[in-house]
Amino acid sequence: MSHHGGRRLPFAAFLAILAVQACSDSTAPDDVPRPTTGLELAMGGRHGCRLAADGRALCWGRADAGQLGIDITPLRSTAVQVSSGTTRFTSITAGGLHTCALTAEGRAWCWGENGAGQAGFPTTMNQSCGEPIHGWQCVPAPQAIETTLRFDALVAGSANTCGFAREGGLYCWGSNAAGQLGTGTAETCEGAPCSPTPVALPAEPALRTLSLGTAAHLCGLTAAGAAYCWGSNEAGQLGIDTVGGNRDVPTAVTGGLRFTAIAVGGEHTCALATDGKPWCWGRDILPPGEGGASLSATPVAIGNSPSFVSLITGTWAACGLTSTGTVHCWGINAHGEMGLTPVGFNTRHDTPQEMPGGARWATIAGTWATFCGLDAAGETWCWGHGADGELGVPTHHSTVPVRIGGV
Repeated sequence: MSHHGGRRLPFAAFLAILAVQACSDSTAPDDVPRPTTGLELAMGGRHGCRLAADGRALCWGRADAGQLGIDITPLRSTAVQVSSGTTRFTSITAGGLHTCALTAEGRAWCWGENGAGQAGFPTTMNQSCGEPIHGWQCVPAPQAIETTLRFDALVAGSANTCGFAREGGLYCWGSNAAGQLGTGTAETCEGAPCSPTPVALPAEPALRTLSLGTAAHLCGLTAAGAAYCWGSNEAGQLGIDTVGGNRDVPTAVTGGLRFTAIAVGGEHTCALATDGKPWCWGRDILPPGEGGASLSATPVAIGNSPSFVSLITGTWAACGLTSTGTVHCWGINAHGEMGLTPVGFNTRHDTPQEMPGGARWATIAGTWATFCGLDAAGETWCWGHGADGELGVPTHHSTVPVRIGGV
């Protein structure tokens, strides 16, 4: 759930042509080298979406909050076309229980859970999600949010959405319970700390890259690569040399490091230094330090790592993509999201481990405990948690990439 400001940069633009190596398992990519398609892939809380070549949005996985844009059902294990009529999109992003996409004109369309206004609609227009286990309120069909703003990029998180406006500036909407809107003010809707309409973040720092994750914090990079974070800091995930307390405006990450990419996870953040090596701060993703606690409120270099061209992180694990298309992961392999065995909360790797199987990937995306990739043929494969249909097959989890049908 990361994105760059300015003109849209497709994830697959990182690589031109990748060879896909043979793999013995029938659910892994084939061995026919073909060019990448440049299509976008996004992973939400427990659902995934991508764009077809003609701009149709296709989603799969958990559907109980309308996040697939079709109806409200428990799940869909095969990708289905979002009910957007003839509207076509140029980019897509998935949040916790909602999804947003952009048209060529820069209009933002959203659907799914809207309890904090994260889908961009007044909370008074919500309808029940059918089975409001958590009191969810939904916008089950895609709609264009009512704003005069036009965006070059959108990025969604747990209960927020943000966009880089074509007119300039960064805008966010949704929950403000931990200061996620970044305005330094107490935005409210229906008495709750949130805003269903886009609010402008401070002009400085001028962020050019932004990432939202599975929890309540956000981080971004300036054009010079300086990192800023805001929102919840319960585990030091803001990297500001202190644990606890929220920050309601972008705050500089301690250390003065310069990064080329940043990815927000659960209670941690990771970023790539200018040499492509990962640094992380917060909880779970770090090796145990003094006293055995795997927590740091300042950036820590991840040892024995190759250089990466892109980075993703979920709730307990992170993965990097190399220039040759290999994926290397570290952290806790809770649900097989690292592509390794054994699986469980007691299986952690403190240094990046290459995913077995020999597959080569053009793009990777991930959140929570399911990671996915596009191969050189443009096909979608996922691994990790699968109990909500994220893998497209009836299985609790898989450490081997499984091809998603319907895309």
